[in-house]
Amino acid sequence: MSESMPPELWLEAFQYLPFWDLRCVAQTSRSFLSVARILLFSKIVLRPYATPEPQKAQTTQAVPLSPDAAVAYSNKLGFLMSQPIAPLVQRIVIRTAWASAALTTEGESNENTEPSRPLALLRQLAIRMHRFPALTSLSFAQIRIPRSLLAHLATLPNLDEIDIYKSTLTKEAAVDGERTVPRPRKLSLSYARLAAWLPLFGLDRLVQLSLSGCTLSSAGDALPTLPLVSRLSIEFALATIVGDISLLAKFPSVEFLEVKTSGTWPNLKPRPRLRRAPPLPRLKRLTASAQPSIIHLFLPAAPASALVIPWCNAGPAQVVKSLAVMKAQLTGITSLSVSSRGAVPMEDAISLADLHKMLLFFPHLVEFAYTVDAPMYGDECMDCHECHEDVQSLGSFLFFDHLSRVTALPTTLSRLFVFHMSSDMEEFNFRPTPRGLTMTPLRNRLTAQCNTLSDVFLVGEDFKFRWRAGLGPSASRVEEEFAWTRADDEEEYIFDDMLETFREAWADRTPL
Repeated sequence: MSESMPPELWLEAFQYLPFWDLRCVAQTSRSFLSVARILLFSKIVLRPYATPEPQKAQTTQAVPLSPDAAVAYSNKLGFLMSQPIAPLVQRIVIRTAWASAALTTEGESNENTEPSRPLALLRQLAIRMHRFPALTSLSFAQIRIPRSLLAHLATLPNLDEIDIYKSTLTKEAAVDGERTVPRPRKLSLSYARLAAWLPLFGLDRLVQLSLSGCTLSSAGDALPTLPLVSRLSIEFALATIVGDISLLAKFPSVEFLEVKTSGTWPNLKPRPRLRRAPPLPRLKRLTASAQPSIIHLFLPAAPASALVIPWCNAGPAQVVKSLAVMKAQLTGITSLSVSSRGAVPMEDAISLADLHKMLLFFPHLVEFAYTVDAPMYGDECMDCHECHEDVQSLGSFLFFDHLSRVTALPTTLSRLFVFHMSSDMEEFNFRPTPRGLTMTPLRNRLTAQCNTLSDVFLVGEDFKFRWRAGLGPSASRVEEEFAWTRADDEEEYIFDDMLETFREAWADRTPL
Protein backbone atom coordinates (compact mmCIF):
# COMPACT_ATOMS: atom_id res chain seq x y z
CA MET A 1 0.00 0.00 0.00
CA SER A 2 1.26 3.41 -0.95
CA GLU A 3 2.72 5.51 1.87
CA SER A 4 2.22 8.66 -0.23
CA MET A 5 -1.57 8.34 -0.28
CA PRO A 6 -3.21 11.70 0.61
CA PRO A 7 -5.00 11.87 3.99
CA GLU A 8 -8.31 12.53 2.20
CA LEU A 9 -8.12 9.12 0.57
CA TRP A 10 -7.37 7.45 3.88
CA LEU A 11 -10.44 9.13 5.33
CA GLU A 12 -12.57 8.07 2.38
CA ALA A 13 -11.30 4.50 2.54
CA PHE A 14 -11.80 4.06 6.27
CA GLN A 15 -14.78 6.24 7.16
CA TYR A 16 -17.16 3.29 7.51
CA LEU A 17 -14.82 1.12 9.55
CA PRO A 18 -15.28 0.48 13.29
CA PHE A 19 -12.37 2.63 14.39
CA TRP A 20 -11.21 6.17 13.67
CA ASP A 21 -7.49 6.33 14.46
CA LEU A 22 -6.69 7.03 10.82
CA ARG A 23 -3.36 8.69 11.52
CA CYS A 24 -2.09 5.58 13.28
CA VAL A 25 -3.32 3.40 10.43
CA ALA A 26 -1.55 5.56 7.87
CA GLN A 27 1.69 5.53 9.83
CA THR A 28 1.73 1.75 10.25
CA SER A 29 0.44 0.79 6.82
CA ARG A 30 3.70 -0.89 5.83
CA SER A 31 3.40 -3.34 8.69
CA PHE A 32 -0.28 -4.30 8.26
CA LEU A 33 -0.94 -7.80 9.49
CA SER A 34 -3.00 -10.02 7.23
CA VAL A 35 -5.81 -10.26 9.78
CA ALA A 36 -6.05 -6.47 10.09
CA ARG A 37 -6.12 -6.04 6.32
CA ILE A 38 -8.90 -8.56 5.96
CA LEU A 39 -10.90 -6.70 8.62
CA LEU A 40 -10.33 -3.34 6.96
CA PHE A 41 -11.06 -4.21 3.37
CA SER A 42 -13.66 -6.98 3.52
CA LYS A 43 -16.33 -4.29 2.96
CA ILE A 44 -15.80 -1.24 0.74
CA VAL A 45 -18.26 1.67 0.42
CA LEU A 46 -18.09 3.80 -2.75
CA ARG A 47 -20.09 7.00 -3.20
CA PRO A 48 -19.62 8.25 -6.76
CA TYR A 49 -22.29 10.93 -6.30
CA ALA A 50 -22.03 13.77 -3.80
CA THR A 51 -25.30 15.19 -2.51
CA PRO A 52 -25.85 18.18 -0.22
CA GLU A 53 -26.94 17.59 3.34
CA PRO A 54 -30.74 17.20 3.49
CA GLN A 55 -31.23 20.03 5.98
CA LYS A 56 -29.26 22.45 3.77
CA ALA A 57 -30.22 21.31 0.32
CA GLN A 58 -32.81 22.97 -1.88
CA THR A 59 -33.11 19.73 -3.83
CA THR A 60 -32.31 16.11 -3.18
CA GLN A 61 -31.14 15.48 -6.76
CA ALA A 62 -27.70 13.90 -6.89
CA VAL A 63 -24.96 16.29 -8.00
CA PRO A 64 -21.55 15.52 -9.53
CA LEU A 65 -18.38 15.36 -7.51
CA SER A 66 -15.99 18.27 -7.65
CA PRO A 67 -13.03 17.80 -10.04
CA ASP A 68 -10.65 17.25 -7.11
CA ALA A 69 -12.97 14.72 -5.54
CA ALA A 70 -13.36 12.92 -8.86
CA VAL A 71 -9.59 12.60 -9.19
CA ALA A 72 -9.44 11.33 -5.61
CA TYR A 73 -12.08 8.75 -6.44
CA SER A 74 -10.15 7.61 -9.47
CA ASN A 75 -7.07 7.26 -7.28
CA LYS A 76 -9.08 5.37 -4.70
CA LEU A 77 -10.32 2.88 -7.28
CA GLY A 78 -6.75 2.32 -8.36
CA PHE A 79 -5.78 1.77 -4.74
CA LEU A 80 -8.60 -0.70 -4.13
CA MET A 81 -7.75 -2.63 -7.28
CA SER A 82 -4.10 -2.96 -6.38
CA GLN A 83 -2.74 -6.44 -5.89
CA PRO A 84 -2.45 -6.33 -2.05
CA ILE A 85 -6.02 -5.08 -1.58
CA ALA A 86 -8.34 -6.41 -4.30
CA PRO A 87 -8.17 -10.11 -3.24
CA LEU A 88 -9.36 -9.10 0.25
CA VAL A 89 -12.58 -7.35 -0.82
CA GLN A 90 -15.67 -9.44 -0.07
CA ARG A 91 -18.42 -6.83 -0.28
CA ILE A 92 -18.80 -3.58 -2.23
CA VAL A 93 -21.52 -1.01 -1.58
CA ILE A 94 -22.04 1.72 -4.19
CA ARG A 95 -24.46 4.45 -3.17
CA THR A 96 -25.16 8.17 -2.96
CA ALA A 97 -23.97 10.15 0.02
CA TRP A 98 -27.42 10.56 1.55
CA ALA A 99 -30.35 8.18 1.53
CA SER A 100 -32.71 11.06 0.61
CA ALA A 101 -31.04 11.63 -2.76
CA ALA A 102 -33.56 11.19 -5.56
CA LEU A 103 -33.01 9.91 -9.09
CA THR A 104 -35.33 9.77 -12.07
CA THR A 105 -37.58 6.75 -12.36
CA GLU A 106 -36.83 3.91 -14.71
CA GLY A 107 -37.48 4.79 -18.33
CA GLU A 108 -37.17 8.57 -17.95
CA SER A 109 -34.35 10.32 -19.75
CA ASN A 110 -31.83 11.98 -17.49
CA GLU A 111 -28.87 12.37 -19.85
CA ASN A 112 -28.81 16.19 -19.73
CA THR A 113 -28.54 16.45 -15.96
CA GLU A 114 -26.87 13.19 -15.03
CA PRO A 115 -23.19 13.77 -14.16
CA SER A 116 -21.02 11.81 -16.57
CA ARG A 117 -17.92 11.55 -14.42
CA PRO A 118 -19.46 9.15 -11.85
CA LEU A 119 -20.61 6.94 -14.73
CA ALA A 120 -17.08 6.95 -16.10
CA LEU A 121 -15.78 5.85 -12.72
CA LEU A 122 -18.32 3.05 -12.56
CA ARG A 123 -17.37 1.90 -16.05
CA GLN A 124 -13.75 1.93 -14.93
CA LEU A 125 -14.79 -0.29 -12.05
CA ALA A 126 -16.79 -2.55 -14.37
CA ILE A 127 -13.93 -3.54 -16.65
CA ARG A 128 -11.79 -4.39 -13.62
CA MET A 129 -14.34 -6.41 -11.65
CA HIS A 130 -12.33 -9.57 -12.32
CA ARG A 131 -9.71 -8.24 -9.90
CA PHE A 132 -12.05 -9.01 -6.98
CA PRO A 133 -12.04 -12.82 -6.93
CA ALA A 134 -13.31 -12.99 -3.32
CA LEU A 135 -16.27 -10.65 -3.89
CA THR A 136 -19.46 -12.32 -2.62
CA SER A 137 -21.86 -9.38 -2.18
CA LEU A 138 -22.56 -6.24 -4.23
CA SER A 139 -25.07 -3.52 -3.34
CA PHE A 140 -26.29 -0.52 -5.35
CA ALA A 141 -28.36 2.26 -3.75
CA GLN A 142 -29.85 5.23 -5.61
CA ILE A 143 -27.36 5.41 -8.46
CA ARG A 144 -27.28 5.07 -12.24
CA ILE A 145 -25.86 1.66 -13.12
CA PRO A 146 -24.09 1.08 -16.44
CA ARG A 147 -25.38 -2.08 -18.12
CA SER A 148 -21.77 -2.97 -18.84
CA LEU A 149 -21.15 -3.22 -15.10
CA LEU A 150 -23.81 -5.90 -14.72
CA ALA A 151 -22.40 -7.80 -17.69
CA HIS A 152 -18.94 -7.89 -16.12
CA LEU A 153 -20.35 -9.32 -12.90
CA ALA A 154 -20.64 -12.66 -14.66
CA THR A 155 -16.85 -12.97 -14.42
CA LEU A 156 -16.98 -13.20 -10.60
CA PRO A 157 -17.22 -16.87 -9.60
CA ASN A 158 -18.07 -16.23 -5.94
CA LEU A 159 -20.63 -13.44 -6.33
CA ASP A 160 -23.71 -14.84 -4.58
CA GLU A 161 -25.64 -11.78 -3.44
CA ILE A 162 -26.83 -8.67 -5.34
CA ASP A 163 -28.91 -5.90 -3.76
CA ILE A 164 -30.39 -3.10 -5.88
CA TYR A 165 -32.25 -0.24 -4.16
CA LYS A 166 -33.89 2.64 -6.07
CA SER A 167 -31.35 2.51 -8.88
CA THR A 168 -31.75 3.02 -12.61
CA LEU A 169 -30.04 1.72 -15.73
CA THR A 170 -28.13 3.75 -18.29
CA LYS A 171 -29.22 3.86 -21.92
CA GLU A 172 -26.56 1.47 -23.14
CA ALA A 173 -27.60 -1.46 -25.26
CA ALA A 174 -28.61 -4.51 -23.29
CA VAL A 175 -26.28 -7.48 -23.22
CA ASP A 176 -27.93 -10.75 -24.15
CA GLY A 177 -26.90 -14.31 -23.57
CA GLU A 178 -26.88 -16.45 -20.46
CA ARG A 179 -23.08 -16.45 -20.19
CA THR A 180 -22.93 -12.66 -19.91
CA VAL A 181 -25.35 -12.19 -17.01
CA PRO A 182 -24.66 -12.62 -13.30
CA ARG A 183 -26.32 -15.63 -11.68
CA PRO A 184 -26.69 -14.78 -7.98
CA ARG A 185 -28.05 -17.06 -5.28
CA LYS A 186 -29.56 -14.11 -3.39
CA LEU A 187 -31.25 -11.18 -5.14
CA SER A 188 -32.96 -8.13 -3.65
CA LEU A 189 -34.82 -5.60 -5.82
CA SER A 190 -36.39 -2.51 -4.24
CA TYR A 191 -38.46 0.06 -6.15
CA ALA A 192 -37.47 -1.39 -9.50
CA ARG A 193 -39.34 -2.25 -12.69
CA LEU A 194 -39.21 -6.02 -12.70
CA ALA A 195 -39.71 -6.29 -16.46
CA ALA A 196 -36.52 -4.24 -16.98
CA TRP A 197 -34.34 -5.77 -14.27
CA LEU A 198 -35.14 -9.48 -14.14
CA PRO A 199 -33.87 -10.28 -17.68
CA LEU A 200 -30.45 -8.94 -16.63
CA PHE A 201 -29.90 -11.85 -14.24
CA GLY A 202 -29.69 -15.59 -14.56
CA LEU A 203 -32.24 -16.86 -12.05
CA ASP A 204 -31.56 -20.57 -12.27
CA ARG A 205 -29.38 -20.58 -9.08
CA LEU A 206 -31.64 -18.31 -7.04
CA VAL A 207 -32.49 -19.57 -3.53
CA GLN A 208 -33.44 -16.27 -1.85
CA LEU A 209 -35.44 -13.39 -3.37
CA SER A 210 -36.66 -10.08 -1.97
CA LEU A 211 -39.08 -7.81 -3.86
CA SER A 212 -39.98 -4.53 -2.15
CA GLY A 213 -41.78 -1.52 -3.59
CA CYS A 214 -41.98 -3.16 -7.02
CA THR A 215 -45.00 -3.23 -9.30
CA LEU A 216 -45.53 -6.97 -9.28
CA SER A 217 -48.11 -6.93 -12.06
CA SER A 218 -45.43 -5.59 -14.44
CA ALA A 219 -43.27 -8.68 -14.03
CA GLY A 220 -45.20 -10.67 -16.62
CA ASP A 221 -43.16 -13.41 -18.27
CA ALA A 222 -39.93 -11.87 -16.92
CA LEU A 223 -40.54 -13.76 -13.67
CA PRO A 224 -40.36 -17.49 -14.41
CA THR A 225 -41.15 -20.32 -12.04
CA LEU A 226 -38.29 -20.52 -9.53
CA PRO A 227 -38.27 -24.00 -7.98
CA LEU A 228 -35.10 -23.46 -5.92
CA VAL A 229 -36.24 -20.37 -4.01
CA SER A 230 -36.73 -21.34 -0.37
CA ARG A 231 -36.71 -17.84 1.18
CA LEU A 232 -39.01 -15.18 -0.21
CA SER A 233 -39.76 -11.65 0.98
CA ILE A 234 -42.43 -9.94 -1.07
CA GLU A 235 -44.35 -6.67 -0.73
CA PHE A 236 -47.87 -6.43 -2.13
CA ALA A 237 -49.62 -3.17 -2.97
CA LEU A 238 -53.13 -3.30 -1.51
CA ALA A 239 -54.48 -1.70 -4.69
CA THR A 240 -53.39 -4.69 -6.82
CA ILE A 241 -53.15 -7.55 -4.33
CA VAL A 242 -56.22 -9.27 -5.80
CA GLY A 243 -54.27 -10.14 -8.95
CA ASP A 244 -50.70 -10.10 -7.65
CA ILE A 245 -51.19 -12.76 -4.99
CA SER A 246 -51.22 -15.44 -7.70
CA LEU A 247 -47.49 -14.78 -8.27
CA LEU A 248 -46.75 -16.94 -5.24
CA ALA A 249 -47.44 -19.96 -7.45
CA LYS A 250 -44.06 -19.28 -9.10
CA PHE A 251 -42.33 -20.27 -5.84
CA PRO A 252 -43.48 -23.85 -5.18
CA SER A 253 -40.58 -24.69 -2.85
CA VAL A 254 -40.68 -21.67 -0.56
CA GLU A 255 -40.13 -22.57 3.09
CA PHE A 256 -39.74 -19.13 4.69
CA LEU A 257 -42.17 -16.48 3.46
CA GLU A 258 -42.26 -12.84 4.55
CA VAL A 259 -45.27 -10.85 3.38
CA LYS A 260 -45.53 -7.05 3.48
CA THR A 261 -48.18 -4.63 2.25
CA SER A 262 -48.08 -1.01 1.15
CA GLY A 263 -50.47 1.67 0.01
CA THR A 264 -54.20 1.80 0.64
CA TRP A 265 -57.21 -0.16 -0.51
CA PRO A 266 -58.68 1.01 -3.84
CA ASN A 267 -61.70 3.24 -3.54
CA LEU A 268 -64.10 0.64 -4.88
CA LYS A 269 -67.51 -0.27 -3.54
CA PRO A 270 -68.02 -3.05 -2.92
CA ARG A 271 -64.37 -3.93 -2.28
CA PRO A 272 -63.18 -6.74 -4.58
CA ARG A 273 -63.26 -10.16 -3.00
CA LEU A 274 -59.79 -11.19 -1.92
CA ARG A 275 -58.32 -14.41 -3.22
CA ARG A 276 -56.20 -16.73 -1.12
CA ALA A 277 -52.62 -17.42 -2.00
CA PRO A 278 -51.96 -20.63 -3.93
CA PRO A 279 -50.95 -23.65 -1.80
CA LEU A 280 -47.38 -23.59 -0.55
CA PRO A 281 -46.82 -27.21 0.49
CA ARG A 282 -43.31 -26.71 1.91
CA LEU A 283 -43.97 -23.57 3.93
CA LYS A 284 -42.41 -23.75 7.40
CA ARG A 285 -42.58 -20.16 8.61
CA LEU A 286 -44.81 -17.25 7.67
CA THR A 287 -43.73 -13.75 8.69
CA ALA A 288 -46.75 -11.53 8.23
CA SER A 289 -45.72 -7.87 8.24
CA ALA A 290 -48.95 -7.15 6.42
CA GLN A 291 -52.15 -5.72 7.81
CA PRO A 292 -53.53 -8.25 10.29
CA SER A 293 -56.81 -8.38 8.38
CA ILE A 294 -55.23 -10.18 5.40
CA ILE A 295 -52.84 -12.58 7.13
CA HIS A 296 -55.28 -15.43 6.58
CA LEU A 297 -54.81 -15.13 2.80
CA PHE A 298 -51.28 -16.48 3.03
CA LEU A 299 -51.69 -19.46 5.34
CA PRO A 300 -51.99 -22.51 3.10
CA ALA A 301 -54.39 -25.39 3.57
CA ALA A 302 -51.60 -27.34 5.28
CA PRO A 303 -50.50 -24.63 7.73
CA ALA A 304 -46.94 -23.68 8.48
CA SER A 305 -45.50 -24.71 11.81
CA ALA A 306 -44.20 -21.20 12.63
CA LEU A 307 -46.02 -17.86 12.47
CA VAL A 308 -44.38 -14.47 13.01
CA ILE A 309 -46.43 -11.27 13.34
CA PRO A 310 -43.88 -8.43 13.63
CA TRP A 311 -44.51 -4.83 14.66
CA CYS A 312 -47.69 -3.42 13.21
CA ASN A 313 -49.81 -0.42 14.10
CA ALA A 314 -52.49 -2.68 15.48
CA GLY A 315 -53.22 -3.32 19.10
CA PRO A 316 -53.62 -6.80 20.59
CA ALA A 317 -57.39 -6.68 20.11
CA GLN A 318 -57.02 -6.22 16.34
CA VAL A 319 -54.52 -9.07 16.12
CA VAL A 320 -56.92 -11.35 17.99
CA LYS A 321 -59.76 -10.34 15.67
CA SER A 322 -57.66 -11.22 12.63
CA LEU A 323 -56.58 -14.56 14.07
CA ALA A 324 -60.19 -15.48 14.76
CA VAL A 325 -60.86 -15.46 11.00
CA MET A 326 -58.33 -18.25 10.44
CA LYS A 327 -58.45 -20.18 13.71
CA ALA A 328 -58.97 -23.48 11.88
CA GLN A 329 -55.62 -22.94 10.13
CA LEU A 330 -53.71 -22.25 13.35
CA THR A 331 -53.97 -25.58 15.13
CA GLY A 332 -50.74 -26.83 13.55
CA ILE A 333 -48.67 -23.82 14.61
CA THR A 334 -45.99 -24.82 17.14
CA SER A 335 -43.89 -21.62 17.10
CA LEU A 336 -45.47 -18.18 17.47
CA SER A 337 -43.89 -14.72 17.69
CA VAL A 338 -46.13 -11.66 18.09
CA SER A 339 -45.08 -8.03 18.45
CA SER A 340 -47.85 -5.66 19.47
CA ARG A 341 -48.26 -1.99 20.17
CA GLY A 342 -51.16 0.40 20.44
CA ALA A 343 -53.64 1.69 22.95
CA VAL A 344 -55.03 -0.91 25.34
CA PRO A 345 -57.86 -0.30 27.82
CA MET A 346 -56.62 -0.32 31.39
CA GLU A 347 -58.73 -3.30 32.38
CA ASP A 348 -57.37 -5.36 29.46
CA ALA A 349 -53.81 -4.38 30.28
CA ILE A 350 -54.33 -5.78 33.78
CA SER A 351 -56.27 -8.94 32.92
CA LEU A 352 -54.42 -9.74 29.68
CA ALA A 353 -57.77 -10.65 28.13
CA ASP A 354 -56.50 -10.31 24.57
CA LEU A 355 -53.47 -12.49 25.23
CA HIS A 356 -55.74 -15.12 26.77
CA LYS A 357 -57.93 -15.14 23.65
CA MET A 358 -54.89 -15.26 21.38
CA LEU A 359 -53.40 -18.34 23.04
CA LEU A 360 -56.67 -20.24 22.70
CA PHE A 361 -56.08 -20.36 18.93
CA PHE A 362 -52.81 -22.31 19.36
CA PRO A 363 -53.47 -25.50 21.35
CA HIS A 364 -50.20 -27.17 20.28
CA LEU A 365 -47.84 -24.25 20.80
CA VAL A 366 -44.30 -25.22 21.82
CA GLU A 367 -42.56 -21.83 21.83
CA PHE A 368 -44.03 -18.35 22.17
CA ALA A 369 -42.41 -14.90 22.00
CA TYR A 370 -44.60 -11.93 22.93
CA THR A 371 -43.17 -8.43 22.48
CA VAL A 372 -45.27 -5.60 23.90
CA ASP A 373 -44.57 -1.91 23.41
CA ALA A 374 -46.66 -1.26 26.50
CA PRO A 375 -49.02 1.72 26.69
CA MET A 376 -48.31 4.27 29.39
CA TYR A 377 -50.94 6.25 31.25
CA GLY A 378 -48.74 8.89 32.83
CA ASP A 379 -49.88 11.25 35.55
CA GLU A 380 -53.49 10.17 35.14
CA CYS A 381 -52.56 6.90 36.84
CA MET A 382 -50.92 8.73 39.69
CA ASP A 383 -53.95 10.87 40.46
CA CYS A 384 -56.79 8.40 40.11
CA HIS A 385 -57.81 5.22 41.87
CA GLU A 386 -55.32 3.42 44.08
CA CYS A 387 -55.21 0.34 41.87
CA HIS A 388 -54.14 2.48 38.92
CA GLU A 389 -51.28 3.86 40.97
CA ASP A 390 -50.21 0.28 41.68
CA VAL A 391 -50.22 -0.43 37.96
CA GLN A 392 -47.97 2.53 37.30
CA SER A 393 -45.61 1.84 40.17
CA LEU A 394 -45.21 -1.89 39.56
CA GLY A 395 -45.22 -1.63 35.77
CA SER A 396 -43.91 -4.75 34.08
CA PHE A 397 -43.75 -6.74 37.30
CA LEU A 398 -47.53 -6.57 37.66
CA PHE A 399 -47.89 -7.46 33.97
CA PHE A 400 -45.82 -10.60 34.45
CA ASP A 401 -47.70 -11.43 37.64
CA HIS A 402 -50.96 -11.46 35.70
CA LEU A 403 -49.25 -13.35 32.88
CA SER A 404 -48.53 -16.19 35.29
CA ARG A 405 -52.27 -16.39 36.02
CA VAL A 406 -53.39 -16.69 32.38
CA THR A 407 -55.09 -20.07 32.17
CA ALA A 408 -54.85 -20.37 28.38
CA LEU A 409 -51.15 -21.27 28.31
CA PRO A 410 -50.94 -24.42 26.15
CA THR A 411 -49.98 -27.58 28.00
CA THR A 412 -47.36 -28.23 25.30
CA LEU A 413 -45.54 -24.92 25.86
CA SER A 414 -41.80 -25.35 26.45
CA ARG A 415 -40.30 -21.91 25.73
CA LEU A 416 -41.84 -18.59 26.81
CA PHE A 417 -40.20 -15.24 25.96
CA VAL A 418 -41.99 -12.01 26.92
CA PHE A 419 -40.79 -8.42 26.48
CA HIS A 420 -42.85 -5.71 28.22
CA MET A 421 -41.61 -2.12 28.07
CA SER A 422 -42.78 1.23 26.72
CA SER A 423 -40.88 3.13 24.05
CA ASP A 424 -42.33 6.41 25.39
CA MET A 425 -41.87 5.68 29.09
CA GLU A 426 -39.32 8.49 29.47
CA GLU A 427 -42.13 11.00 28.96
CA PHE A 428 -43.95 9.83 32.08
CA ASN A 429 -43.25 9.59 35.79
CA PHE A 430 -41.50 6.26 35.96
CA ARG A 431 -41.56 4.48 39.29
CA PRO A 432 -39.03 1.64 39.47
CA THR A 433 -40.00 -1.84 40.56
CA PRO A 434 -39.47 -2.20 44.33
CA ARG A 435 -36.23 -4.06 44.92
CA GLY A 436 -37.79 -6.35 47.52
CA LEU A 437 -39.89 -8.19 44.92
CA THR A 438 -38.85 -11.63 43.74
CA MET A 439 -39.68 -13.64 40.63
CA THR A 440 -39.87 -17.00 42.42
CA PRO A 441 -43.67 -17.05 43.00
CA LEU A 442 -44.24 -15.98 39.41
CA ARG A 443 -41.97 -18.71 38.08
CA ASN A 444 -43.62 -21.31 40.32
CA ARG A 445 -47.08 -20.41 39.00
CA LEU A 446 -45.89 -20.60 35.39
CA THR A 447 -44.30 -24.02 35.82
CA ALA A 448 -47.33 -25.25 37.74
CA GLN A 449 -49.54 -24.37 34.77
CA CYS A 450 -47.11 -25.79 32.19
CA ASN A 451 -44.93 -28.53 33.56
CA THR A 452 -43.34 -28.73 30.11
CA LEU A 453 -41.78 -25.26 30.45
CA SER A 454 -38.01 -25.44 30.18
CA ASP A 455 -36.99 -21.92 29.09
CA VAL A 456 -38.47 -18.64 30.36
CA PHE A 457 -37.10 -15.19 29.54
CA LEU A 458 -38.90 -12.09 30.84
CA VAL A 459 -37.71 -8.53 30.13
CA GLY A 460 -39.36 -5.64 31.97
CA GLU A 461 -38.88 -1.92 32.41
CA ASP A 462 -35.96 -2.27 34.79
CA PHE A 463 -35.19 -5.97 35.13
CA LYS A 464 -34.71 -9.19 33.19
CA PHE A 465 -35.28 -12.75 34.33
CA ARG A 466 -34.08 -15.98 32.71
CA TRP A 467 -34.93 -19.46 33.95
CA ARG A 468 -33.85 -22.64 32.18
CA ALA A 469 -34.41 -26.24 33.16
CA GLY A 470 -32.24 -29.03 31.83
CA LEU A 471 -33.45 -31.51 29.25
CA GLY A 472 -32.55 -35.14 28.75
CA PRO A 473 -29.57 -36.34 30.84
CA SER A 474 -29.34 -32.92 32.54
CA ALA A 475 -33.02 -32.77 33.48
CA SER A 476 -32.22 -32.04 37.11
CA ARG A 477 -30.11 -29.01 36.25
CA VAL A 478 -31.79 -25.61 36.67
CA GLU A 479 -30.32 -22.23 35.74
CA GLU A 480 -31.88 -19.04 37.07
CA GLU A 481 -30.71 -15.48 36.55
CA PHE A 482 -32.33 -12.26 37.76
CA ALA A 483 -30.74 -8.87 37.05
CA TRP A 484 -31.72 -5.24 37.53
CA THR A 485 -31.10 -3.34 34.31
CA ARG A 486 -31.27 0.19 35.71
CA ALA A 487 -30.79 1.98 39.02
CA ASP A 488 -33.60 3.74 40.85
CA ASP A 489 -32.26 7.17 39.94
CA GLU A 490 -31.17 6.32 36.42
CA GLU A 491 -32.92 8.51 33.87
CA GLU A 492 -31.42 7.05 30.73
CA TYR A 493 -34.01 4.96 28.95
CA ILE A 494 -32.91 1.56 27.70
CA PHE A 495 -35.80 0.41 25.51
CA ASP A 496 -33.72 -0.14 22.36
CA ASP A 497 -30.90 -1.91 24.18
CA MET A 498 -33.19 -4.31 26.00
CA LEU A 499 -35.24 -4.99 22.88
CA GLU A 500 -32.03 -5.92 21.06
CA THR A 501 -31.05 -8.21 23.95
CA PHE A 502 -34.45 -9.88 23.79
CA ARG A 503 -34.31 -10.39 20.02
CA GLU A 504 -30.81 -11.84 20.17
CA ALA A 505 -31.86 -14.31 22.86
CA TRP A 506 -34.82 -15.42 20.74
CA ALA A 507 -32.71 -15.72 17.60
CA ASP A 508 -30.04 -17.75 19.44
CA ARG A 509 -32.47 -20.19 21.02
CA THR A 510 -31.61 -23.85 20.63
CA PRO A 511 -33.98 -26.10 18.65
CA LEU A 512 -36.45 -27.96 20.82
